[in-house]
Amino acid sequence: MANAPFVVDDYAGLITSEHRGKARFTATVRATVQPAADAQSFLGDLPGAFDLDSAIGVQLDAVGAWVGISRLISIPLINVWFSWGIVGRGWGEGIWKGPYDPETGIYALDDDTYRKLIRLKIMVNNWDGLTGSASSAFEAFYASDGSYPFILDNEDMSMTVCISGARPPAIMFAIFAGRYVEFKPASVRILNVVPSVPNTPAFGFGTDNEYIAGWGTGSWVRDAEDAMIEELSV
Repeated sequence: MANAPFVVDDYAGLITSEHRGKARFTATVRATVQPAADAQSFLGDLPGAFDLDSAIGVQLDAVGAWVGISRLISIPLINVWFSWGIVGRGWGEGIWKGPYDPETGIYALDDDTYRKLIRLKIMVNNWDGLTGSASSAFEAFYASDGSYPFILDNEDMSMTVCISGARPPAIMFAIFAGRYVEFKPASVRILNVVPSVPNTPAFGFGTDNEYIAGWGTGSWVRDAEDAMIEELSV
């Protein structure tokens, strides 16, 4: 007999000679073993359904729950409320914010982005604690056209995590600013920052490249969440 999972024909093929060819007997056997064959097929498909490379929808949500990261990202609701001096948010345009109105909105990541985020979380869960491996994973996740992510060990129980150059796409920026996944050693303070002027390197002495540059090129860094909120307010 073939290896499991078995199909109905595998069982029907075991009918002994005295019953073979008896239509009602064969139909009874087929009806009896059909649930078992369906259960085996279902169980055989389960590994693929929850494989990180192929899982989609709620199956991918289950993988994320096992790993420890949700697909729901909080984004500040800034540019919808009434405000003076901003086009599109004045009288008859902006929405008055009540005392119980939310300050953030929830965005569900698409499967491809969520898959990348799960992979990053897996790397964090298995991290060896070294800056080099953290930097490689961080750069692979956040790098985009004109964006230059890096991690710097300040050697004073703090680490600077920065994305120089262009801002990442909005949802990726929200993941970074919201600190959803961090390579954080115990007792070490993490500074999530971006250059105060987009499309420039972070300001620093002794280095001149797309990541860090000096006078006339680099920009003072600022907290990433503050920068995101301010830029959403424009």
